[in-house]
Parts: sequence; structure tokens; C-alpha cells
Amino acid sequence: MDKLYEFIDISKKDSKAELECKLLSNEIKTKDIADKLMKTIQELSLTKPIEETIFRVSYPDSIRVEVNGPIQIQKVCATNSFKGIELNVQKKSLYHNENSQKDSLDVPDTYSRFTLRSEQQIRKDWDASPTDPKTTSVRLINRRSFITLDELFRIDFSMVKSRTLKTETLRDLLKKDHTYELEIEFIKHDTKLDSKIISEGFFKIINKILQSYQESEFILSPTQQQIYEREFKLSNLKFINPVTFKRKHLYESNPHSIWNDYTVTIKADGERSGLYVARDRNLLKITSRPLKIVWTGLKALNDDYHGTFVDGEFIPQKNLFCIFDIYYFKNKSTSSLPLFNNDKESRLNYCSEFVQSIQKDFIIEPTTNPLKIETKLFKVGDGQTMEKAIKELLELKYEYETDGLIFTPAKSPVAPKDDMEGNTWNKVYKWKPPHQNSIDFLLKLSNEFTFDPILDTKVCKGELYVTQRTNDIILYPCETMTGEFVQKDLPTDLKLASEQSFGIPSLFYPSSPPNPNAYQILVPVDDKNIGYSEDTKKVETNTIIECSYNIETKRWLIMRTRYDKTAEFKQEIKKKKYGQDIVVADDIWNSIHVPVTEDMIKEFVSIPIEEMDDTYYIDIERKSRILQPSYEFHNKVIKMGLYTKLTKENSTLLELASGQGGDYHKWKKQKLAKVVGIEYSESNIKLACKRYVEDKKLNPLHYRPHVLYIKGTFNEPLYQQESSKFKILNGEEKASTKYLEQFENLKKFDNVSCQFAIHYACESEETFRVFAKNIAMHCKDYFFGTCPDGKTVYSLLAGKQKHIFTDGKNVGGEYQKLYEDTEQWTESFGLGINVTMESFETSKEYLVPFQKITEIFKEEGFDLEESHMFEELYDTKTLSKFQTEFSFINRTFIFKKSNKKEELVELSKEEEIPKEQTEKPKRKLKKKTGGEIDEKDLPILFHGAGEDKGPYKFLDNQAEYPIQINDVKYPTIEHYFQAQKALEFGDDDINQQIMKTPSAKAVKALGKKVRNFIKELWDSKRIEIMARGIRAKFVQHPELQKQLIDTGSKQIGEADARDSFWGIGTSSSTELSKDPLKWKGQNQLGKILMSLREEFKSNK
Repeated sequence: MDKLYEFIDISKKDSKAELECKLLSNEIKTKDIADKLMKTIQELSLTKPIEETIFRVSYPDSIRVEVNGPIQIQKVCATNSFKGIELNVQKKSLYHNENSQKDSLDVPDTYSRFTLRSEQQIRKDWDASPTDPKTTSVRLINRRSFITLDELFRIDFSMVKSRTLKTETLRDLLKKDHTYELEIEFIKHDTKLDSKIISEGFFKIINKILQSYQESEFILSPTQQQIYEREFKLSNLKFINPVTFKRKHLYESNPHSIWNDYTVTIKADGERSGLYVARDRNLLKITSRPLKIVWTGLKALNDDYHGTFVDGEFIPQKNLFCIFDIYYFKNKSTSSLPLFNNDKESRLNYCSEFVQSIQKDFIIEPTTNPLKIETKLFKVGDGQTMEKAIKELLELKYEYETDGLIFTPAKSPVAPKDDMEGNTWNKVYKWKPPHQNSIDFLLKLSNEFTFDPILDTKVCKGELYVTQRTNDIILYPCETMTGEFVQKDLPTDLKLASEQSFGIPSLFYPSSPPNPNAYQILVPVDDKNIGYSEDTKKVETNTIIECSYNIETKRWLIMRTRYDKTAEFKQEIKKKKYGQDIVVADDIWNSIHVPVTEDMIKEFVSIPIEEMDDTYYIDIERKSRILQPSYEFHNKVIKMGLYTKLTKENSTLLELASGQGGDYHKWKKQKLAKVVGIEYSESNIKLACKRYVEDKKLNPLHYRPHVLYIKGTFNEPLYQQESSKFKILNGEEKASTKYLEQFENLKKFDNVSCQFAIHYACESEETFRVFAKNIAMHCKDYFFGTCPDGKTVYSLLAGKQKHIFTDGKNVGGEYQKLYEDTEQWTESFGLGINVTMESFETSKEYLVPFQKITEIFKEEGFDLEESHMFEELYDTKTLSKFQTEFSFINRTFIFKKSNKKEELVELSKEEEIPKEQTEKPKRKLKKKTGGEIDEKDLPILFHGAGEDKGPYKFLDNQAEYPIQINDVKYPTIEHYFQAQKALEFGDDDINQQIMKTPSAKAVKALGKKVRNFIKELWDSKRIEIMARGIRAKFVQHPELQKQLIDTGSKQIGEADARDSFWGIGTSSSTELSKDPLKWKGQNQLGKILMSLREEFKSNK
């Protein structure tokens, strides 16, 4: 340090000598780090800081011109001149002008450089322009200056904007991002203190600031940092990320739910970090993204611990590290071990052993606040035991803040390859209370301001971006679906950045639930139009922000700016992150809208939640939830019944007003070959495509029809409309991709469907006739659908202007009349109403004159085969009074193409018209004059094997008639069927439980727990397996075979209202059950029984 002593000696003798230390040059990259350093500097200072704004222009010969104060600086920027401005012109050069090395001292271990300069005031004016080409630098500095407690030093902490190109204007400079500069200057030139003491004073300040910067008492030099970073990267150790907890993880039927073989621990509100023993035995704390390494002050006594790596959470406020996993310990990989395995070798056992080793095999540097290390409390159990464990963990008091739970498989090794997506282990679940869910976005602000009545403040409109991997298929779903993929233009800066990066920015278009406007944000601004977050801090464009979403107000709330991620975004090139990954963001969005509440997770066994499709269930505003049971009735009972009854495997379907593709899963279930959906709304089409693409991504093994969505209206001739896709269908244009080639020359469809949309065609008779001609032109067989019944809606609104669907507290919807009442209902078009339902915007619709449209369809060659009011099909008794009122205004319809128009055309060419009818009428059940079905035509129904289940209980699979197949004896068919499922997927544990369980009902429940279950594979085999079991039952019990034969030729059906595959889809107490033509289920069980009956008859 002799050179530094020399600098200090010179500075004490010469008041014009300036000795300063630049500290952490180019290392302070984020505001949160700057704020932390600022706090430390304030602790070192004597008084409040002096704050000043400086505009500094440097010229050749070490001349620099300074302008102080915002007003003076604005004048310079406005005039591009120094004339009339108060100036400070200095000549500032190295003290020994001839040798720069003589005047500087680098101390790299402390991130510092000392420089000795000479400072001389020259004049108070300057003629040159601030943008003169001869300038060497142009800088705008906002500086805070602090005097240290001993008054020896001034610490200057500055935010600096610098011109990087000489072509840049002063206005360009103002738009630049700032950097941070930190300098310590020796100012007490007249001190009598020894230079060594002053030098020590310098380094005391430096060490204090570096400890704050590294968040450790134990400072690492840049060289040490680089060595440790290189060593850790070469170790190939990684941090494994969990997935967001979803409702499906609570379902007992889900083989990967927390019902079985899971551990649970509390999630600390801390920093995700690891502890790693380096080659030099130092125990390091490592944080990823960005990689940050800190020495804990602990050091192993021997080399045995080299490479040890534990994963956990660091709580800075307590200087506490909580371990939740271990991947390497004492020269041994532990990743292949289970997390928990009772008293046997497990990762948790090694976690405990590591904590114990800290006491005996590690030493620590002197410190007043040593790092505390402990293993987190884990609980393990199945079903009820897990529920109890969750309650206990959530009700415990902790010394630190907590924000959720982590569920980890008990018996699995760390991150099996098949369970990984990148660095995410999809079998580890992170649950957070719904109100704590948040998403990180890149924010782009516009220059458009408005007043938002919901937030009750002035706002700036902005857009939210997430990171899209180049191999993802979410951004452009329709083009991806058809193989076209035309990328939407990005803002210029993001487009340029994406060309150099592995990821690309994407507006946030979530798919689950879909919301085409989710990327829009309204940012509150102050009277200077500066945006601010919930904590009132400044929000700027081109920054990464953390947002929560209020589903009641449908507004994003900015919780804070992520300065660390913003710095990473601005500095990174190849691995640039534009907010969170779209998959992660979509998962969090789903958990916000389909939340797993604390009550749900604490009582998931005691009060199981109803299983539903997380992907498409939308739990939006309260007013929407009150009609949810009605929507489920329409969807699962009414529409599903129509599709099941009328569409066949490998058939084609034209779906009019296909909306957001809500019926896609019905097409998929029916295994249709091709579906064309016509929809007027482009946003609906995009969401429908996204639904298809997401399903293809999530369920790659599933069968799915080829679907094409086209923008169009059914009130105009379809194939004459603008979209080029119509030209492909009509054979006028060649398809541009292989996917689209499948739709070439597809002019007619086996069936046409229109669900809850035909009323839009009832504006006038002329409009409806165009609609009907579209059906006639493109339908081969059935036209079917659902619609509000015009007469019923007319009666509902009779004598009043509007009708509100309400439970007395909440409003589900409203019908408002736009026509004048007449004495009675007359079948006519053009009777308009305004309809507001749920969260949708008000739309104008028209009453459906059903008798009139039936006549028009008759003219077009379609006969009404069947139509029912929803009330006739309602047998579940699950809807409330106002929900049934809403549902029962609707009807179904099925029109059958009669081809009479074609027949008449052909017959007119003949000389004689044949008198005999060529088509055989369909067989119908004979009815008595009173309308009741004849007793002898009633089907045989069964359901259940109890004593009270009637004479046909012997047909039930749970009836106790043992069978023997392949030398194995089964108490019932149910035992055999569920055992075959377990064996098919290699679950020996479940198979053994099945064979030990006497109750057939309990066995059926066990079958839902089979591990490694693949639905598609089982679906392809289940009918054959069931038939084999039923055959064995009737062959091995001749008395049952006789009873089956004695049923004659009657239809046989399993009257299970909940089973539309094996059963008839309704109970024996309903009118529907009496007529097999009205059965909603496939009745596969009854079909097997009837087939065997015919076989046994023929063998007699």
C-alpha cells in the first residue's frame, strides 16, 4: 500500500490534488442493489446527503464543462448552447500528466481503483456547443454526496446517463437507461492523521460497502467469484423447479395426486438457494438466475465433503438456511435415493446428517451472526394422514414468514427424466394461497392516457409480454394448427432482440381460461403522468414487473418492479427473458381463476372437491357462478346427448357458430373425422384454435378429429364468403399445407350442428331462408342443435319490459324486450331482445318462431324428427328454481334430410310415378291409445346387486357370482375387471389389494387408483376384457344363462344415470329410460349381454 500512502501524502500537501476511489465499477446493475448500498452509505455518513443534478460535457485537453440544476440543464437541452448559462469549466487531469500508471492504483480484490488527479478552475463561460463533434463524452449525473462520520471522506453515489454515439442528440440522452457510479474521495486535506490511518479508513468504508453488496461478512474477490462459478457450472448440479399446484392434484383418481406417496413441507418466504462445498472446502451459498455466490464463513475440515450440495430456502432476516433436499453428499450422489423411506437410506436422512456434520466437521470464521442451518419439517402420509399433516403444518407458528406448501414424491429419485420439462419437475407441486399468486411480465407503456372508473384514477395503457420458447405452439394457434404459422409483428426493439435470443417475446394470451385481452394493463399515473406500483414506487416502460390479478375488477395490479430481472433482461442477449415463461405464466393464470383454496387443501379427503377439467373451467365473477349448474346441465346432458346420438365415428361435421370451440371435447369423444367450425368472431376462433393446440400438446396420444375454424357468418351463402379457407373447401383453391389438404373439396358434411345460435338468423324471414339454404346445401343427414324457444321467451316477457334471472342476491342475466306485445304469440321473425348473460357483453338476439322455421326446413327437404323442451330431458333435480327457469326456456331440435326435393326432380323426368314407397319406416315402440308404452315393449333395466334391486340384479357386475379365468378365481366380475386394469399397467400393489377386498364397490374405487394408467390404451381394451368376464359368468353359472335367455328379445340396459358408456345415462325412474330410442348413454354393458343372449340361444 506504499503507493496509496504516497497519494495520501500528496493530497494532504496539495489542496488541488483530488484522491478518489472508484468502487464496484460496472457491478451495480439493479435498483434494489443500489438501494441496499445507499442504506449502508447512509449509516456511514454524518448528515443528510447533498443532492445535485449535473450536465457534464468533456472536451479534448482534459477540459470539462459542467451545468448544475435542472432548470439550467433544460435551457442547454432546448438551445443546444451554453450561452447565458452559469457554468463551471475545469481542467481535470491526472496529477502526473506524463504517466497515467503513476497516478492510479488498482486493488482488484476489493473491486476498487484509486486515482490521483489535479483539478483547476479555468473560466465561467464556454463558446463550443454541447454536441460539438469534438466532445469526448456527454453525461447527465444525478448525484448524492455523503460526508463520513470522521469527516475524512465524501462518498458520491450517482445515477449516470451517458451518450454512446456522437450522432445522438441531447433528447436521446434523456431517454437513456442510467448506470450507477460509486466514488469515495479523501477531502480533509489539512488533517494531521497518519497516511496509514487514512488508508485504513478508506478500506473500512470499502469493506462495509462490499459486505452489503455481497450480503455477507466474508468478502470474495472477483477472482474467487470466477473460480467458484466455473467449478459449480462444471459440477452439472442444477436447481429443480416445481409446478403450480392445481385442483387435479387433489383428485383421488389422479395417479399423481397427493393422496398417495407424497411428502409435504411448508414453503418459506425466502430466497431459493443451495449450499455447496467447493474444492477449497469453503461452504458457499449459491443462488441461480442470476448466478450469485456468497461465502458463508464455514469451511470443512477435510476433503470428504467436497461437492456436497443441498437445496433449500434462505431467510435473510434470520440468516437462516432451511434445507429441503440434498443431491450430493460426501463423494456420493444421493439423487437416486427416495426422499423419504422410513428408517432406510433416504435423502432426508442425508439432509439431517449434513446438518449434524456442520457442528463437528466444519469451522467458522469469527462473526457476530453465524449462519444457522436446519432441515425443514417434512410430513408424509396417504389420504387422511396427509390431510392431517397439511392442517398441522398450516397451523404451526414459524419464526419466519411462510407463503405456501411444497409437495414432493416420497419414493421417487430426484427429477426422473420422464418427469422433467427443462429444469421443471412436474411431479413436485408448489401451493400458494390464491391471493399470493403473481406473474412477472415485461411492461411496455404507451403514450395513451385515460381515466379508469374501476381503479378510480388516471391511467396509462400498456401491454404485458412473456417469454415464448421458439418451439412453443401457443402464440399463433390457428396458424400453428393448420401449419401456416405467420408471426405477428413485434415492436421494433423487441423484434431486434428476439432475432438474437433463444426465446421470443409474446403478448400474454392465456389459454386456461382463455382471455384475449389479458395482455392489456392500465397503470395508475400521478399528475406528471409517471406510473406507480402498489407500493407507490415509480413504474417505467421496458421493465420487468410483478403483477397480481383481481378477478372481480378484471384489473392487473403492479406489486413491484423486479429490478434484478429488469437488469438481466437489458444486459442479456442470447438468453433474454421477457418476463416469465408462457407455460409458467399460463399455469399461474389458471391457479388464479381456478384456485385451490386453503380450505380445499386442508379438507381434500374429508370434503372432496368435484373433479372437473382444470383446463377449461372458468371460475370468474360471483354473478357467473350462480348459473354454472345450468351451463353444466346444458353441456353435459343436453348437448352431449345430441352429439352421442347423432354423430358417428369417422363422420364429418359442420359446426355453425362454433364460438371458442367449447364442444371440441364432444367431437373428440365421438371420434369424428373432420369438423369445420364457422364463427364470426376472430377472437373466438383464436381461442378455439388455442384450445385445440393445447390439447394436442398436453395429450399427444389422444385421438382428435381434424378441425378447421373459419371466420364467416351463416346468414350469407357460406362458400361465397371472403375467407380463403372457403375456397379450399369448395375446391377453388389449393391448400398451402398438408393439414389443409384434408379439407379440399369438402362441400357436404354428414351432419350439421348449431348450438344456441340459430336465433341470430331470425332477424327476418329472408335471412332465415339464407340460413336454411346453407343447411340444405351442405348437410347430408341430420341438422341438430339447441335454441331458446320463441314462444316460451315471449310468455316470459309478456306484460313487462325485461326479465332478470336472479336468486334474490346475485344477477345471472337479463332479457330485455325490444318489441311491442300483441294479444297472443304469433309465429313471426324480427322480434328482437337484448340479452345480457354472465360476463358477456349485451347482444341483440331474436325470438325463434319454431313452427315457422320447421315449415321452412320442410321446404328445403328436412323433416323435424324430434324436438324436446329442456324440461322434458331434466331428471337430475340439481338445479334451483331460477336455474330451471333459465334452462327450461330452451329446446332441442333434430331435422332429418328427407331428400324429397331431389326425389321430385328425378320423378318429374319419368312418365309414371311408382306408387310403392321405397324407404322402410323406422321401427317405433307401440303405444297404447293413452300414449303409454305397451308393457311387453318395456326394456329390462338393472343397476346394483343389492337385495332390493329387483329380479334382474343378477345381471349386475357386482352380483356375487364367482368366476375363474386362467386359474384365478374372482368373487365378482367387478373384481376381475379392475384386476385386469391393475395388471395391464403393472400395478401389483393395487392388484393385491383388489384380490384381498371382499366388497365389489370398494374394488371399483381401487381401480381408480391404478398407477401409470393410460386412458387411451385402456379404452381400446376395456370392452373386450369386460365381455370375457361376462361370458365366464354366464358359462360357469348355467342357471344365470337360462335367466338371460328367458329375457327374450327385450332391450337390456344398465340404468346408471352417471355412466353414459357402460350404462344408458339415465335412471330407471325416468320416462326416458322406458324408451331405448331416447337413451343418452352408449349402453355397452347391455349390448354385451344382448349379444351373449343371441349366442346362447343359437347354441341351444
